[in-house]
Amino acid sequence: MKAAAPRSCLFGLLVVLAGAAPCARADDLEVLNDDAHFAEGPIWYHGKLYYVEYGAAPCARADDLEVLNDDAHFAEGPIWYHGKLYYVEYDRNSVTTWDGARNAVFWSKQGCGPSAVIPTARREFLTTCYDSGSIGRISADGKDLPPYTHDKDGNPFVGPNDFAPDRHGGMYFTCSGT
Repeated sequence: MKAAAPRSCLFGLLVVLAGAAPCARADDLEVLNDDAHFAEGPIWYHGKLYYVEYGAAPCARADDLEVLNDDAHFAEGPIWYHGKLYYVEYDRNSVTTWDGARNAVFWSKQGCGPSAVIPTARREFLTTCYDSGSIGRISADGKDLPPYTHDKDGNPFVGPNDFAPDRHGGMYFTCSGT
């Protein structure tokens, strides 16, 4: 008999943000909460953006886990897209894919320090470049595109960390800081 997982392994403060400003262009980017502390895992749900502050991932039982890459370096931000798993490797400055059989580097940029990846409505990918303070842009075939480096008021990003799509084809992302 398998032991039941604890009812709640997720802890933290759930924060709801109002507004739906798409972030498709650098001049459209807007800070929604400049007092968030280590915000993680944003999701768009029923017209509102949710994220966890000081959170941890939900628990999984050890017998349910499968290692897909035993040589991953600080893997984060996994997403399924068109039959592949995309994830970042922070220490390798790369976005890596897993097609069900093997892992392959999809994109890499020295000094980026990616912590999340997400596809866009424009059939590109965005990645948070935590170390360089930018939002990296990647073509559908893995080529580097000009990054977003500041918000609509010209302020630089401080430690971009994670993404959540909105219902209009735009994107929210979290940054470090207070």
